[in-house]
Amino acid sequence: MSELQKRVLSALAMAVLLVAGVMIVGTLDRYYQDIVGSIVIALILARLGYEWSYLVPAQNRTQKPLFWRVLLPVCILAILGVFQIIGEHALYADFYASRSDLASSAIMLFLSVMVFGHVGYSFFRHFRSGYTDHALLVALAGVGYVSLGGIGFITLWEVGGLSGVYFTIILVVLADSAAYFGGKRWGRRKLCPSISPGKTWAGVVSALVAGLAFYGFTAFFLPYDPPYFWFCFLMIVLSIIGDLYISLLKRRSGLKDVASLIPGHGGLLDRLDGHLMVFAFTVTYMVVEYELYG
Repeated sequence: MSELQKRVLSALAMAVLLVAGVMIVGTLDRYYQDIVGSIVIALILARLGYEWSYLVPAQNRTQKPLFWRVLLPVCILAILGVFQIIGEHALYADFYASRSDLASSAIMLFLSVMVFGHVGYSFFRHFRSGYTDHALLVALAGVGYVSLGGIGFITLWEVGGLSGVYFTIILVVLADSAAYFGGKRWGRRKLCPSISPGKTWAGVVSALVAGLAFYGFTAFFLPYDPPYFWFCFLMIVLSIIGDLYISLLKRRSGLKDVASLIPGHGGLLDRLDGHLMVFAFTVTYMVVEYELYG
């Protein structure tokens, strides 16, 4: 079986599992939905934290320290636990219920500064000198990146409902798939060969066309109001940046894929790199807009 066939079959299997899981959870009472959803999200984020440990620089690249593999998932789950304690429901469900959650806003904004600061710093340092970051810096960025992405997913579910989650996931998947196939078909000029030789400007254009076409379809043919046009455009761009960001960290660690969990895709982090960036930015935008405009 070719790599493309594995990629397509794995994507279909993940889509079926996602839809089936949401439908099954939807049949439960709200209390049990919160419990099951919290457990599933916690397991996914813990796995993402475990995979991030392979991106942490080490002197001996053939033997990554067990310390990071344990510490990163624990830190991520601890951050989620804080939001569980603060929120009125499991995992920060009522964050936007009142303005009394100023401490939570401050924590999330701190995570945002840490995440997006490291993203910008990583690209700047790569193009300027190509040096590898300090292990602790990459580990902290991973804790913030995965935690903020998870919190963004939960918050979007609570604020935008199932339709908002579906729209965001499908938008990023369509953009990523269009970039892959568009780059394979028409790709000539490389986007950033020093980070990811396979990505092309044709792939970027294909991602934008597919994503914005999906935006137009939902706006005109479905009973759901999508986000603003400029916000959807920005989400597509951010998903590409998230993909490049993880590719940069993988290249620094000498990895093609972070893991081999999903045939044709690599690990969960390889598959969800763009989603995490979009969810992280979305919740940051929501917090800033909430604090500024109420």
